[in-house]
Amino acid sequence: MKKRIKKDNKASRGSKTKVLIIILITLFVIFCLLICFFIIDLKKDKKQTREQMSKVIDSYEIFSTEIDDFNDARNQLYLDVFENTYYDTLSNNDTKFKEMFTNYEKIVDRVVNGALRLEKYCKNVYYTDSKVNTKCKEYGEVYEQVINAFVSDVKLYNENITNYNKYQAEKGGTLFLNSYVTKKKYLDYNGDKKYQGKEE
Repeated sequence: MKKRIKKDNKASRGSKTKVLIIILITLFVIFCLLICFFIIDLKKDKKQTREQMSKVIDSYEIFSTEIDDFNDARNQLYLDVFENTYYDTLSNNDTKFKEMFTNYEKIVDRVVNGALRLEKYCKNVYYTDSKVNTKCKEYGEVYEQVINAFVSDVKLYNENITNYNKYQAEKGGTLFLNSYVTKKKYLDYNGDKKYQGKEE
């Protein structure tokens, strides 16, 4: 009887060892799979981040071109509309000036679209490349400046129209001009309570 009990204990210990080995092998396989999935996800994240950074760089190049177009249009506007115009020639050029402002606003709209593209890739994201982070930081400030400069230009032009209409009324004239209408307003994009580009 005693010999039988000892045999059963050995068999029981052997089966416990086998179960333990199977559990350890299973845990090891699961651990290896988790590491593999982690590495795959890490590589995937790195690839997505590289693609995202590439999109930021490409979008910023387009955005920079749009900013150059804006500056060119603004300089031309100042030359034609603000520097070389007098009350007696304002009415003759009114249609031309309104068209210039319409084209100017279309360029501003392209800048807005460029900023929205960059916002999609930059908002609440920190990249490992400092150049990309700089682009993500700068575009918002530039965007704010562009919108506020445009709104200031429209305001200045409309003040000239108002003064012209007063001048016409004082001299008994009948030719009154309409202001340029835009829905754009001053913008504080970065929330610093300053309106970059706004001119008084």
